[in-house]
Amino acid sequence: MTKITPEDLRDELIDAIRNIARYWSKQEGSTLDVCDGVAFSILVLLDGCTDGMPCSFDLTAHVHPDDEDQSYEGVTISDMLHERYYAKG
Repeated sequence: MTKITPEDLRDELIDAIRNIARYWSKQEGSTLDVCDGVAFSILVLLDGCTDGMPCSFDLTAHVHPDDEDQSYEGVTISDMLHERYYAKG
């Protein structure tokens, strides 16, 4: 099995997000409902809980060197973001 390249994975991720946006643009509901749908769907995708991507992603914070608050630098999150989004809504 050939390992996927970072470029191909980025393209797959962008395509999947584009498809999410297209799907939700055709749904009925308030603007907030549609925006919530897009946000939730992207988080589901990043969490690896959809057929859209065969993997999950770790998100790592990188702070601009000029930013005074460097406390976020290198912090990685990789838990069920979509569940937290839904729970706090």
